[in-house]
Amino acid sequence: MNHLRYLFLFLVFLLLALPANAQRVKDYSSSVGLRVGTPTAVSYKGYFNQRHAAEVYVGYRSYDVSRYISVNAAYLSHQQIESLRGLKYYVGAGPGVRRWSYDFSESGATVVTASAYVGLEYDIPRIPVSVSADWVPTYFFGRDGGSGTFGYDLGGLGVRYRFAGAYDYDDE
Repeated sequence: MNHLRYLFLFLVFLLLALPANAQRVKDYSSSVGLRVGTPTAVSYKGYFNQRHAAEVYVGYRSYDVSRYISVNAAYLSHQQIESLRGLKYYVGAGPGVRRWSYDFSESGATVVTASAYVGLEYDIPRIPVSVSADWVPTYFFGRDGGSGTFGYDLGGLGVRYRFAGAYDYDDE
């Protein structure tokens, strides 16, 4: 359990340490798309402002004898990479729930998760599409009746359609 506490404190420090300067990219309010990875998911991302957003996604993953459906939410803080127009990095954290089913058993398992998010997102100029790649280390509370496990192999690639009209860069 100490690992989760240190991860949480690190993320809080990182979020507070990010500079608050304005991005050169115009606002958009939300986006919807697909995340391919672990898990494959449908994603909705809503922005509070240019730096802060919430993402919710519903995912599915299948293995040889098991599968799960997950629902995750995350608070994300973005920062523009000044030297590469349209590229930003983000960090965040959030909870989730995962429902497992097994081929060898009629009963399944439900676990609660806490995830950290580290990623890059690129807003393609003049078209309302963004692409992203992230790593989502996750702690699983009480997995299979135990005290919990840590998953380091989660994350993936995403493509989203951005809403709110034309999207372009300010002429500076």
